[in-house]
Amino acid sequence: MTKLTRAEWTRVVLVAGIGTVLEWMDFYIFVQMTSTLKAVFFPKSNPTAQTLLWWAVYAIGFVVRPLGALIFGSIGDIWGRQVTLRIAIIGMAIPTVIIGCLPTYNTGSYTAGIAAPILLTIMRLVQGFCMGGEFGPAIIYISELAPVNKRGRLVACLQMTVNIGMIIATFLAMLLQNTVSAEDLLVWGWRIPFLLAFVTALLGYYLRAGLPEPKAFLNAQRAEKKRIEKEAMANGEAVGDMAHAVSTKSMASIKSEDSGVDGESLAEEAYEAPEEEGALTKLHGHHHSKIPIFRVLMNNWLGLLINVMYMAWVSAAFYGMASWAPNQLIDKTLVHKAPTIVMQGIVIVSMLSNAVGLYLTGHMFDKGVKAIWINAGVMLAGMGTCVGVFYGVWETPYATQAKTLACWFLIPLFQFIVGMAMASVVLPATRIYAPLERTTGFSFAYNCGYGVVGGLTPFVVTSIIGDLDPALKAYAPSFWMLALGGASLLGCYLMKLYSPRLNKPFVGRIDAAMSAASLAQQRTRRLPPEVNRVLYVRNLPFNISAEEMYALFGKFGAIRQIRVGSSKETRGTAYIVYEDIYDAKTAVDHLSGFNVQNRYLIILYYNSTRHKQKLSLKDQEAELRRMQEKHGVDGEQHGKEKGGGAAK
Repeated sequence: MTKLTRAEWTRVVLVAGIGTVLEWMDFYIFVQMTSTLKAVFFPKSNPTAQTLLWWAVYAIGFVVRPLGALIFGSIGDIWGRQVTLRIAIIGMAIPTVIIGCLPTYNTGSYTAGIAAPILLTIMRLVQGFCMGGEFGPAIIYISELAPVNKRGRLVACLQMTVNIGMIIATFLAMLLQNTVSAEDLLVWGWRIPFLLAFVTALLGYYLRAGLPEPKAFLNAQRAEKKRIEKEAMANGEAVGDMAHAVSTKSMASIKSEDSGVDGESLAEEAYEAPEEEGALTKLHGHHHSKIPIFRVLMNNWLGLLINVMYMAWVSAAFYGMASWAPNQLIDKTLVHKAPTIVMQGIVIVSMLSNAVGLYLTGHMFDKGVKAIWINAGVMLAGMGTCVGVFYGVWETPYATQAKTLACWFLIPLFQFIVGMAMASVVLPATRIYAPLERTTGFSFAYNCGYGVVGGLTPFVVTSIIGDLDPALKAYAPSFWMLALGGASLLGCYLMKLYSPRLNKPFVGRIDAAMSAASLAQQRTRRLPPEVNRVLYVRNLPFNISAEEMYALFGKFGAIRQIRVGSSKETRGTAYIVYEDIYDAKTAVDHLSGFNVQNRYLIILYYNSTRHKQKLSLKDQEAELRRMQEKHGVDGEQHGKEKGGGAAK
């Protein structure tokens, strides 16, 4: 848990979310300027084919996201969360800027015919690949860094950067469409939003350079090193050899970083105990591959499947309402169609209501409300509401201008429900995965859900409409979402398998089996009288260094001091002083009898009375030797003579 002020947390969330703002600005520019971009990149001879091709190119950027999530997620699980965030934001910006420089199909003087949509498709593939490494790692980063009593709200605030990006994109589109002529918009005006991504990316890359790594990730790395050390020791290798395998940066930072180790990060790492995992130990593997992609696929394939099912409905609901519905309002709703500015106003209001739903649900998590039950209830409400909402944005023989007022109410209402569902699927899903596979697993599942299922929704709905009876066309989006809602309800039920992980202390008050109060009660439980913060370690290898001692004992908590014996009398011993008495007890419980270079550690709590008695005995022996030397008596020979006399 990182202790920051409110202003500092605001900065961290905004810096982590700046890439999400860029990602969703780009995404929503495609939506807001659909009619312009269709005319720029595709032939106009067949409007239906043009629309389908447009949505196909739009969707292809989402289809490739899971692959990007696997690659960028692995970077985050090996080298760190903030490294991934810095690479991803530059990776997104490059193809976005190139899109702003592409030739058109046959508009203006800078044309390339069929090459234009092909180049657009390639850039969307690259763009989607890099976007797969943006939102998932950012969510993991904030969820691990945030204090438990604010985790729900801070993750919700990061999710709200999606809304910020969409609102900025909407305002940009409004500005262009109302200040640039239609002809100039087709020739050069549409390029401006894509070229602006360059400035945003540079700013985001610079700001993200100073972000700290979450303690949960750092401590999980140390726990993995400990496991490797144990295996090496079992094979006869030395602790020193393993310690030197740790990078110089990691070893140098152990002393400073351990000062922030706490019960939260240790609890989040504890995924191995069979009694805590329940059914998961039978369903999952326990491979320790160094490659996170292989680890998550071999160990947690069930979690990936459940994660995708869990968020299937909200993925389709969000994209259906954010992508398909606004263009439906412009193209087919009302007698004279809805003016573009009306649709844009509805979108802005709906994004604000979505943000309210996000924050409200995050606040509920921090108060102990169960996320899985919220998601199930919200989905049922959304499945019932979507039929009326999507009917309300569809053309009917009775369409009047009054229906615009219905859209102002229905769409924001539905987006409020969707916002609650978005919050309830993201935070609990992050805890399906262990820390060293968390970024890879969550990002992959998220991009399969939101990226593939959600991104394909406009294309699927458009295809369904073409095959339906005219009387049923208004219900096409609802049919798609009801089917996905059934899958998500099953996902909610299967998430109960993960209750051992969701119920862990400090994972967040999701499915809260342990509150902060109960954890505090555990921390204040009565300990045996001999337990204290100072440990006396014996039977150490003579060549062990202080750095190796930090690497071994620092896994269990912050250490104030380590003193390794160096004289002839004290070699093989050490004193260790922990900051927290509970960390000292944990170290004794785990390391007593631990094999280090074929020597089994003996760890005792420091006892001042015993120590004084030992010193007193040494003083007596020293005085005896002084008197013997003074009177010229050989103590050893004197003992033999005395013994010999007794024998006679």
